[in-house]
Amino acid sequence: MFAINVPFCLLVLALTLRIAPSPKRITRFDWVGQALALVGLTVLIAGIIEVGALGVASPVALGLLVAGVAGLVLFVFSQSKVAVPMMPLGLFRVRGMQVALMIGFVMIFNWYGMVFICTMFLQNELHMGAFAAGLVFVPSAFVTILGNLIGGQIINARGSKFSITLGLGIMIVGFLIEFVTPVPIPVWLIATGLSVVGFGAAITTPAAAGVVLKSVDSAQAGIASAMFNTFRQVGGACGVAVFGVVATFLPSLTFALRAVFLVSAVLLIFVLSYELVRWNDGDGRMIVA
Repeated sequence: MFAINVPFCLLVLALTLRIAPSPKRITRFDWVGQALALVGLTVLIAGIIEVGALGVASPVALGLLVAGVAGLVLFVFSQSKVAVPMMPLGLFRVRGMQVALMIGFVMIFNWYGMVFICTMFLQNELHMGAFAAGLVFVPSAFVTILGNLIGGQIINARGSKFSITLGLGIMIVGFLIEFVTPVPIPVWLIATGLSVVGFGAAITTPAAAGVVLKSVDSAQAGIASAMFNTFRQVGGACGVAVFGVVATFLPSLTFALRAVFLVSAVLLIFVLSYELVRWNDGDGRMIVA
């Protein structure tokens, strides 16, 4: 299963040789920041997972949660003191970064959490095999490719704000389609909802990434894009952990699946509202708070 990724990785590696070299600056590596971020995030996510396994009152789970939060607080403090931080805190004052990071985190939080719970539902509730359950996600993969191709054209024609608003709106519709589906939930409707959500995400992500790059100067473009991708990956890990824990406290996977769809739609409605409020109405660009 993992071997299929190797040719694509080699292709990307070969293509990077054709890209113009990025400007380089000789700076000190932030070992303390790297260590605190790694330990803090790992321990925090482990604590969230253990809440589902051991219970909310478990000393182990609570200890991990407290330690994880403490590690992240120390990370933020270290970034305010080090000469060359790995994550410049000043970027969080840029509205474009604020909106894009929130979009990236919540989108992948919802998507990974939904995929995780959907997989559990298909295999444990509908008793589908691993291969058959995997086929349910295939249409969304092809639709996502289509969305990426169309998304670039929409950005060129209507701009990033329109693309992000449209993409988030489509994702909300996809989650609501799943939420209002009658019980028992048909497999084809799950596949349809996944495809709608994936299509909206494919339109939103390139536009959000473009906002990140337009919101900072060229010297900070690399670290800004790295922050965007980091927030997305952290969102995915948190989504699996949080929705997995929520599922353990609900009466059935059917109920958990509906809860995931509703929570995801509500979170995206909040993000969409935040994006519309924080966007500068003048020229459509993000400005510093």
